[in-house]
Amino acid sequence: MVWLSKNHLETLERVPKEYETLTIAEMAVSLTPAKIRPEDITENLEARGALLSLEVADIRFRLDGQAPAKDEGHLMGAGDSMVLWGTQNLRQFKAIQAKNKSGILRITYFF
Repeated sequence: MVWLSKNHLETLERVPKEYETLTIAEMAVSLTPAKIRPEDITENLEARGALLSLEVADIRFRLDGQAPAKDEGHLMGAGDSMVLWGTQNLRQFKAIQAKNKSGILRITYFF
C-alpha cells in the first residue's frame, strides 16, 4: 500500500483498465469482483492494484476480509488517496462510513 503525496503516483508500470465509484455508507462495502477480474479481458488478467480516492466523508477500512465498524479499522479521511497493491488485498478490502455521513470512493484498477 502506498499513500500518495500531492504530486506523485507510482503505478509500477501497470496499466489502468477499470474504474468505479462506490458509496460507503452504514453497511460494509467490498470492491466489485467484476472490476478486479473483468470477463471481457481476453488475457484472463486480474487487477494487481488500485488507486482509491475518498471524497465527502471519512471511512474506515480493513484488508483482512472482516467488516470494519465506525470505531474499528483503518481511518481514511475525506480528501485522502492511496494506492493499494495486491489482488488479494483488493478482494479482501471492506469499508464503512466512519461517522454519520456517507463517503464517495473512486477507484481506478491497474492491470
